[in-house]
Amino acid sequence: MAKKKITISLDPERYGEIERLVAQGQADSVSGWLDEAAARRIAEIERSRRAVDWLVGRARSEAPDEEWERALAWAEEMDGRSAGDASRAGSAA
Repeated sequence: MAKKKITISLDPERYGEIERLVAQGQADSVSGWLDEAAARRIAEIERSRRAVDWLVGRARSEAPDEEWERALAWAEEMDGRSAGDASRAGSAA
C-alpha cells in the first residue's frame, strides 16, 4: 500500500523515545512506529464504539420506554456538559 508523506509535530521527549526504540531494534523506523501506533489507537476506538453500541442495544431492549427516555436525556445533558467543558479548556484537551 502506498504511504502518504505528512508533517507532524511531536513532543521532543516522546520523539526521542521513539528514536531510541528504533535504534534498539524495537521498531523498524519512526514512521513505521507512528503508523503502527495510529493503527492500534484506531482499533481501540473502534472496539470501544462497538462495546458501547452493544451495551446500548442491550440496555434498550431491557429497559422500559420511560426509563430509557430519562436515561437518554441524562446522557445527552452530560454529553453537552462535557463538550462545553472541553471548549472552555481551549487547546489543552
